[in-house]
Amino acid sequence: MAGRTKPAARDKGAELRGFEAGFAAGQQQFDRGEFLEAARTWAAAAALLPETAEHRSNRAAIHEYMADAYERALAGSEDPELLREGLAPLDRYAEQLAAADPAAALPGPVVTVREDLRARLERLEAPPPVVEPEPVAKPEPPPARPPTRPWKGLAVGGGVALAGGVAMLSLFAVGFTRARARTKEFDDPARGCALSGPEGECAEIYSAGKSANTLAVVGLVTAPLLVGAGVAMLVLATRRRGQAQALTPTLGRGFVGVSWERRF
Repeated sequence: MAGRTKPAARDKGAELRGFEAGFAAGQQQFDRGEFLEAARTWAAAAALLPETAEHRSNRAAIHEYMADAYERALAGSEDPELLREGLAPLDRYAEQLAAADPAAALPGPVVTVREDLRARLERLEAPPPVVEPEPVAKPEPPPARPPTRPWKGLAVGGGVALAGGVAMLSLFAVGFTRARARTKEFDDPARGCALSGPEGECAEIYSAGKSANTLAVVGLVTAPLLVGAGVAMLVLATRRRGQAQALTPTLGRGFVGVSWERRF
């Protein structure tokens, strides 16, 4: 700003003396590169003069200098407080000038810097964009379970028990047959076996007969239990299966019939 012509002053009253002192101090700060301090000093000096026709040229000049200082001081600034500070005196000047003379136009540098500061401030204070949450994938439904058949386990268990009972009957038959054969061999007069103290071949025949007899007893005792349990489970399974599927009488107007019903 070196070499700028200071605003003219006709009246050397207190207002003008303060204005001139503020203008000179701001000019020194500006020349030293202290742009923000110069802008603040000029804003304080401008506030000393009312917006009248007498002071209009002085106020226009100092606000141009102020706009230049704020533009240099806030170049690249992202501080909302500083941007509001620079915009406030320029907005106040525009309001006061419009109120005093609606036809008067703002100086071009004031308009340019004012619009730039306002746009930067609005950009900084704009709310952040709303980010839509990503849709949450719905879990896949579990696979449908096959229909249960409560009677099936009973049928399988009954079949196994019945087969076991048949096996025990076979064991009884084998054991009984072998025991009977060993008894005949032991009682054969040609061998002369004595029950009180069998020896040699008689002792072997006696031991084999005793083992065969044990098998027969085990088969005889176990077979009825397994057969009974198997038959009971098969009967129960048959009843439950019959409840799941049945013939149901159907009566209607003008007809009589049956329907096949199956439940799972």
